Amino acid sequence: MRNGGSLTRAVVSAARNECHTTPSVSKALRHLLDHLEPPLDSLVKSGDRVLVKVNMGCSSVRNPQDRFTTHPAVVEAIIRVLQDCGAVVSFGDDVARAGMHCAHIWGATGMWDVAKRTGATLIDFVSPGAREVRGGLLYPRKYLVTNAYFEADVVVNAANCRSHANIGMTGAIKNMFGCVVGLRKQLIHNLFPGNLRHFGRAIADIHRVIPADLTFLDLTSVLEGHGTGEAVRPVGLMLASPDPVALDTVAAHAIGYQELPIWPTYYGGKLGLGFNDLQQISIRGLDWARFEKRRLKHPLISPLTKLSAYARITAVANNTVLRPRPVINATRCTGCKDCVTRCPVHCIQTGPGNVYCINLNNCVDCGCCLKVCEVGAAQLEFVSLAKVIRRLTNRLPEKVDPKSAQPIRSGTKGGDEDFFGGCDATGRTRGWRVAQAIILRVPHPTFFWLGGMIAQLGTRWTLFNDHDLPLIRNRANDWGKRRPFMHEPRLGSESAARGFASRACAFGRCRMRTASA
Repeated sequence: MRNGGSLTRAVVSAARNECHTTPSVSKALRHLLDHLEPPLDSLVKSGDRVLVKVNMGCSSVRNPQDRFTTHPAVVEAIIRVLQDCGAVVSFGDDVARAGMHCAHIWGATGMWDVAKRTGATLIDFVSPGAREVRGGLLYPRKYLVTNAYFEADVVVNAANCRSHANIGMTGAIKNMFGCVVGLRKQLIHNLFPGNLRHFGRAIADIHRVIPADLTFLDLTSVLEGHGTGEAVRPVGLMLASPDPVALDTVAAHAIGYQELPIWPTYYGGKLGLGFNDLQQISIRGLDWARFEKRRLKHPLISPLTKLSAYARITAVANNTVLRPRPVINATRCTGCKDCVTRCPVHCIQTGPGNVYCINLNNCVDCGCCLKVCEVGAAQLEFVSLAKVIRRLTNRLPEKVDPKSAQPIRSGTKGGDEDFFGGCDATGRTRGWRVAQAIILRVPHPTFFWLGGMIAQLGTRWTLFNDHDLPLIRNRANDWGKRRPFMHEPRLGSESAARGFASRACAFGRCRMRTASA
């Protein structure tokens, strides 16, 4: 098949739609199905269990007119054509943020009324349980995906197109991110601080692991300028295709976002999910050349931040081996069993004294127990190795925010703050005694050279300040008298002391301040 002299590898069905009334949406959807390739009856058979993945937002509660979520009129029209094929339809999204109060989000987004009118089953993606599936990246290695996806014979993606701060645009590919349950989505965000490119690659990898059989993308009206001044603008377009990358590519050209770095679409093409070259996409159902493209206001997109090796390693460590884990406070637990019922992997058991406890070996860190517990018995705490390390480094918080990465990193509050904490009243670091025991009392100067090698890793921790220079200089002189060093001919100088100190820190590079006059 050829389009304009070039080989066509993807087909996108398109239809005009000016408003979200039921007759208008139904007419546009029928037009999409007339030009769909392959046809719907070849994808959905009578008796098939079909899951429609809708978008109910990732935070707070959104009204459909705000255009953050899939419009209920579009969802209803999709469900009815699937039921006409004889399918048993269920639909939903991950609303773990609501705890046991999913009906509040269902009502606000209009999905509860759709379920009543169509008879389709509205499900919360936590209720069927979840399982971990292996991805194609080094990290995150696994994704916690709802069992509703795996129990369906056919998956239909009912996506909503809008501007999205930082990643440019959310559409067909990004909508399947909602199949990841609970706080595991936040974990993926935390893994890539300031690196939107790698975050977009993870989104594309999720779609590769859990692809949809067919995707509908609604551009009847689109939210523009996310993060810079939001407004809803009419576009008058609906799209459908089995190729999510082609859908997002056409949508980006329709709203004037084709020049933005939309990394999920870019990596979707790289990973073989579809085609992101408009010359290789055949648009059927309307004259694309005559269709009036919009120039919507671009969202807020932060420039890519080139993180140091230390920052990248810290982000991974803080969200893997050093992450906080959910535990149940026995003194607060009322025994209501809400967390037991809500847990998607059934890892909450009855412990000694008829008190509930979480089996951390089986826990997948979805955070559902944190949301459902109304008395605050379920909470995040650092345990085992993470607790030991943070206690040694004076970085053990009293309370952990589920959305916070809780990083171990250097700071600047109150003076010189190091890996071990802040400064005391004399200006000496609180970690001075630890540093002194490790470094200044080591009986052999070889520790200096070992520390110098490790310092090349480029970390940023500070163990010494100006008050410590005389002690370091005297220690260097003592060692120099016993065994002169060819590399440090002026052992008594402050520059030599700084040189020794920079190689003395086995935890990373020591950044010395110039001594005051």
